[in-house]
Amino acid sequence: MNRAQARTEALLASGYLTNAVLSLPNQSLTTDEQSNQFEIARRLKSGLGDLDYWQFHMSPTQAWITCRPSDLPFIRRVVANP
Repeated sequence: MNRAQARTEALLASGYLTNAVLSLPNQSLTTDEQSNQFEIARRLKSGLGDLDYWQFHMSPTQAWITCRPSDLPFIRRVVANP
């Protein structure tokens, strides 16, 4: 485990960060996984304002986002709305 992974694991274990799996709305995404990743990144960047997330990963139908638990409702809303 590298230093960044160790920090992430420590923050998750402390409860400062949480992992969330969000289902993606089919109507606003394409069948191209890379395009979907760019779209979710755009939504996160443009919609969160002062909020931030630690990291995110994609599958064709879901986004795994690591963030503070208190920010999760806002992140859910931003990901769901184009």
